This record gives sequence, structure tokens and C-alpha cells, in this order.
Amino acid sequence: EAALNYSREAVQLNPKSPFSHNNLGLVLMGLGRFDEAMGQFSEAAKLDANYAPPRFQMGRILLQQGHDAEAMPHFHEALRIEPDNLQMLTYIAHVLAADENPQIRNGAEAFVLATKASQLAGQAQPVALDTLAMACAETGRFDEAVQHEREAASLARAAGQKDDATIMQQRLELYQKHQLWRESFRKI
Repeated sequence: EAALNYSREAVQLNPKSPFSHNNLGLVLMGLGRFDEAMGQFSEAAKLDANYAPPRFQMGRILLQQGHDAEAMPHFHEALRIEPDNLQMLTYIAHVLAADENPQIRNGAEAFVLATKASQLAGQAQPVALDTLAMACAETGRFDEAVQHEREAASLARAAGQKDDATIMQQRLELYQKHQLWRESFRKI
């Protein structure tokens, strides 16, 4: 609530700042006030056509509301504006590789994005490798998926990311059986 007050004040002080509108949208999104958040992200996008974060966040809200197909154009626009954003590449590749909705999944695109994210990460990052493993599995490259997931889980454990490592281990076991990971991005 304190962040909400500060964010609202920032927008009042500078109503033409896309950054301020985006930050207010993030706070509202965190509070589950999705309609208000969408309004702030929309305003931020109008104020700066070359600012990717509000487009990305609009896509995330639509996913959380179960509007997966409507989310994808926002994600693609965000990547068009900022094609080397590691967070966006990883998240969108994850959606394309694992969404429970088969109309959303696109293994080939997920693989391209996840490969780029993994290359941009430079050093081995668990989340980038985990996403690459999902994309490999989605495209039938289970041996590669196992290799990447094993490394991701090991790195996550070494970094003390116990919860992440546990989920990665579950995915690894699926890939070893040539099974795919599916999930919903909807928040109820």
C-alpha cells in the first residue's frame, strides 16, 4: 500500500512519464488490481511507443487472466522493441514451450528465443538453461533437454535456490521419460 501511494504520487508529479505509469502498473499488478494495472501499462505504452516493459506486463496480465492468445501480440511487440532483453526472452520462451494451451505453444520459436537468452546470459544461469531445456523437449530434443535441465538444477542447488532446483528436478525426470512439461500461467 505504501508503494501504491508513492507510485500514484510519482504519476501525479509527472503524468507524461511512461516509467512512472509502468511502475504504478507493476504495483497495481502486485495487488491483483489487473484492470487498473492494464490502464497504467496502456498509458505508458501510449506515452512512449519504444518502451517495451508495459507491453510485456500487459501480456503477463492477460496470461494471468487466462487470455493466452491475447497476450502473445503484446509479447511479440515487446521483443520487437527490445530484442535482447534477457528477462523477456526467457519468460516468453517459457510460455511458448510449456503453456498448457496447445494453440499457444510454439516449440520452434521457444527454442530460438531460449537459445538467444542462454547466449545473452553468458555464464550459465539456471533459469535460462531451464527454459532452454523446456524448448528442447517441446521440439523433441529430449537428450539436450536432459543435459540442460541437469545443469540448470545443479546450478540452482549450488546457488541455494532450493525451490527452483526441486521444480527443475521434476522437469528433468519428465524429460528422461520423453515427457513434456505443461503449466498454466493463470492466477486465480
